[in-house]
Amino acid sequence: MFSAFLLPDLLIWPHEHIIQDYRLEFLSSFRQKDRAKTGCCTLDALTVKNKVLEHGSKLRGLCRKKRNGWIESWEQLKKTKTDVTIETPPPFKGRHYQAEIIVLCVRWYLRYSLSYRDLEEMLVERGVRVDHSTIARWVLAYAPELEKRVKPQLKPTNDSWKVDETYIKVKGEWLYQYRAVDSDGQTIEFFFSAKRDAAAAQAFFEKALGAPHSVTPRVINVDKNAAYPKAMETLKINQQLPADCELRQVKYLNNLIEQDHRFIKRRTRPGLGFFSFDTAQRALAGYETMNMIRKGQMKGAEKGDILAQVELINRLFGIAA
Repeated sequence: MFSAFLLPDLLIWPHEHIIQDYRLEFLSSFRQKDRAKTGCCTLDALTVKNKVLEHGSKLRGLCRKKRNGWIESWEQLKKTKTDVTIETPPPFKGRHYQAEIIVLCVRWYLRYSLSYRDLEEMLVERGVRVDHSTIARWVLAYAPELEKRVKPQLKPTNDSWKVDETYIKVKGEWLYQYRAVDSDGQTIEFFFSAKRDAAAAQAFFEKALGAPHSVTPRVINVDKNAAYPKAMETLKINQQLPADCELRQVKYLNNLIEQDHRFIKRRTRPGLGFFSFDTAQRALAGYETMNMIRKGQMKGAEKGDILAQVELINRLFGIAA
C-alpha cells in the first residue's frame, strides 16, 4: 500500500509524518454504491482524482479532514491548494512472487530487447525459476499500470508537435501506432488503432490534448496523410483546438519522430509480432512509457540516471528501497 499527495496537476510522494495529517473520506450518509462509484480507497490515486472530479457535483458529503477542522463543501475542496492523501491497495496482492521480482521482469522486458524466454533464463542464473508464460502475464497486467502511474509524474512538453504513425503487425495484419513528440523529442502521447482514418486521428489528438503533461499546441507537423486536416478541422469546430493552431504537412519536418519510431519498433521484434489487439495495446503502452523514462521525462530521474529511474519506478509501485 502506498500514499500520495493528490494535487490538481501533479502526484507527489509525501513524507511519512505528513501523511497522517490528511485523509479523504465520505460521510456515512452515502450509500455504499455511491461511494464505490468514485473508487475511493479502492483505486489508484490518479483514477480516484478523475472519478472525484467527474462525480464531484453529486457528492454532497465529500469532506477533507484536517487538524484545524472540516472543509464542508465540494467547492471549497475543489479550490483548496493543500494536499489530499489517498491510499490504495497493493497491486501485487495474490501474486506468488515478490513484488521486486515482478517489477524487475516487467521493467527489463519493456526497456530492453529481450524475449520472455530470455528473461526466464536470466532469472534462472539468479536462482529464481519463473516460466516465460508467467512473465508474459506480468507484462500484460502491469504495463498499463506503469503507464497510469508514470503519466502524472512527467515533465511538461512544449507547444510544437510532430505527429506520425508507424505500423505494428498483429496476427499477420498491419495496424497503426499513432505517436507525437515535441520539438525537443519528448513523447507527448501515443494511440493504437486498427484504422488509419480521420476518426482515428481525431481520437489520438483528443487523447494527446487531455494528457496531464501536454500543452495546447501552437503548430502540428504531420505528413501528407489526408486524415489529419479533417481531424483538426473537427477539433477546431468543437473548440478543442484554438483556431490559430497551424497544421504543417511537410514531411522533412517530421524527421525527429521518424527517428523516434525505432525505439518502439525494435522492441516488437523479439516477440515476432502480436496475436491480439489487446495484447499489442498493453505491451505498446509499456514500451512507450519506458521510452519516456529513458528520455528523462520523469521528474527527478534525468536521462542516463538509471538508478534514479529504477528507484522512482519502485516507489510508484510502493516497493521500499
